[in-house]
Amino acid sequence: MVLFGHLVRVVWPSVLTAETYPAATPAWQHTLAASPVSVLWDGRLAVDIFFVLSGYVLTAAVTERRMTFPALATKRYIRLLLPVLAATLPALLLQPYGLYFHRDLGLVTGSAWLNSQTVIGFHPSILSWLYNGIWVVFFVDGETSFNSPLWTMRFEWYGSLLVFLLCCLLSDPRRRIPVAFLLGAVLANLANYAGLHLFCIGMILHDMVQIAPERKAGAGRNTNLIGLGLLGIGLYLPRLLMILIDAHGTAFSGLLWLRRILPAWQGDRWMLAAICVVTGVVLSPSLRRLLSGSLCRFLGRISFPLYLFQLPLILSFGCWFMLTLLSRLDMVWAALLMFAVTALAAFCIAWIMTTVLERPTLLVSARIGAAVDALWLRLRAAARLAPRRVF
Repeated sequence: MVLFGHLVRVVWPSVLTAETYPAATPAWQHTLAASPVSVLWDGRLAVDIFFVLSGYVLTAAVTERRMTFPALATKRYIRLLLPVLAATLPALLLQPYGLYFHRDLGLVTGSAWLNSQTVIGFHPSILSWLYNGIWVVFFVDGETSFNSPLWTMRFEWYGSLLVFLLCCLLSDPRRRIPVAFLLGAVLANLANYAGLHLFCIGMILHDMVQIAPERKAGAGRNTNLIGLGLLGIGLYLPRLLMILIDAHGTAFSGLLWLRRILPAWQGDRWMLAAICVVTGVVLSPSLRRLLSGSLCRFLGRISFPLYLFQLPLILSFGCWFMLTLLSRLDMVWAALLMFAVTALAAFCIAWIMTTVLERPTLLVSARIGAAVDALWLRLRAAARLAPRRVF
């Protein structure tokens, strides 16, 4: 969804739900943006789903194999750091040599998004690449000229620490749920960190599944229907509100009312939609079986490398390829052919990076985490055995 969303923004940003619509926007683009089909390239929804899923699976991982908080934090940082350094390396290797063609294509398609991917005068160096990957992405703002989709890594890092801290302090899920709920309510109203409440939602969903009593006979069918309904609502919610706002002024008044009671939410229907989607899958056995198939498992394995390396590919090869095609084809056919070839290349690169980067990273981070865990336990044991001085 993120890949397709980025490709669409190269040429037709108006087909993204609730984006700006210039006066000259063709009617078919507005109609397509409001249709259910636009969920296929709704990258904003996909990112929020990813945050909820992160809270869910990180809680599962921590509770299945207990480690100390310093070990968990170190392991997570290494697990994110190595892919981030690799994903920002193309900017260092390609951009200084004029191999990014996004500004050239932006002049043709008029895509403001393309022009915003690197700041004017951006000249990366080895030191700036290391500083960006080690510090800026995780502690300042990942939306830099090196690889703008990495803005999510700051939320992923802080969200991971939040999950680890709650799991280490509260081992009982019955105690974690109310704390996570209250913390999520607070975070949802902090404008700069509102996305972190989605990690709390994922933790709550995991813990509720763990403590749920045995289902009564016939309850499975009811939860399956509820889950399917929530999935449908979640996938269509951003588009539905867009249609209502266009059709009825009262719907816009309702949106303003929600903004007043939830100041940081600011009408972010994507967050609400993501919660509905993940909750629906948790409740529905049919959806879980569908998403457990071999194709979905393959997409899951390559999803992180696909997310990391798609933008450098689009800014370099994708934009160059479309500029070449525009000398022979019209805009529509050139865009569709560029979408297909670039997407195929992105999947191939993600598959390769899963082997050469993702798997080694998981192994290295696990070993470093285990070493830190052992060291921390030894230091804690030594501190307990050390004689205390009486003053």
